Amino acid sequence: MIEPEPAGLRERGKARRRQALLEAARALIRENESTGFAMRALAQRAGVGEVTPYNLFGSKRGVLEAILSEELDRYEEGFARMAAPDAFDALYEFVGVSMDMYRRDPQLYRVVLRDLMLTGDPSLRSFFSTPQRRVFVNLIEKAVAGGFLSDIVAPHLIARTLGRAVTSCLGDWLWEDISLDSLEANVGLTFTMVLRGIVTPAALPRCDVLLAQYQDAVNRHSRRATREARAAEA
Repeated sequence: MIEPEPAGLRERGKARRRQALLEAARALIRENESTGFAMRALAQRAGVGEVTPYNLFGSKRGVLEAILSEELDRYEEGFARMAAPDAFDALYEFVGVSMDMYRRDPQLYRVVLRDLMLTGDPSLRSFFSTPQRRVFVNLIEKAVAGGFLSDIVAPHLIARTLGRAVTSCLGDWLWEDISLDSLEANVGLTFTMVLRGIVTPAALPRCDVLLAQYQDAVNRHSRRATREARAAEA
């Protein structure tokens, strides 16, 4: 008689198969530059049975949700480590945490975000963006309460406007293939230009310093500047 596998071993084996499938999915997304992988190809890549991805995730959407959940966990860890001296700087540290997330796996993020924005399930986009939006609105509320931003506009509308502006910059990275340094500079500049219209007099000087810094960074990381630097090195 074959003894049943102890529960602890079963769970560890299940966790290993689950992680192998997620790593295989990430690899397929990077290689194919698409989230449209087949579940059979995923199983083969992970070295598991063809029904295993369905047993563990239910569907391809379940696989994508699991990948996004892992990324959001890392994102939230970045937020937890934020140590900005005040609520105004915290808004910019939020941007920095986001850029760090993209830098960790730029190829994966470029493909996943592009697919989500173009053809992705709207509910899957919301699954990924809602937790970030919630954190951002909270930071804006603190900046208003701290006297850095005017209360003339509701925090959720400030977040929405900034989000739309940032999404436009993000599109340049997703489709125009600008560098991440250029993306961060453009996001910072756009971010500051929007905020400048609602900062309080106390925060205006800081805003203008940032405006100058980001404008310089945008020029420094522009395609023209990059081409000239490469030509000078040749």
